[in-house]
Amino acid sequence: MARNVGLDFGTTNSALAILDQGAAPQLAGFPGLSGTAPSFRSILFFDAGEQGPASGVPIAGAESGGNGPLLLSLKSFLADRTFIATDIFFFKYTPDT
Repeated sequence: MARNVGLDFGTTNSALAILDQGAAPQLAGFPGLSGTAPSFRSILFFDAGEQGPASGVPIAGAESGGNGPLLLSLKSFLADRTFIATDIFFFKYTPDT
């Protein structure tokens, strides 16, 4: 069975649609603070954790926030031709990593 997936990577929110052969498209549901939602906050947070930055775990979506770097409007930065990389804790991230 053929399956197609569409991604709308928005500056504030993102959505994912799935289309199975012979069926109507369905929006994926994402868990959030108020239950399941059809869109996902386009936020990425790197939690420093209690053990320090090297143990940080990336968290995406509405639950993001706390002690560590928070990336908002990521799409705006990725579209900027002068954006080469960013450092998060002790690691360098480039658009292709």
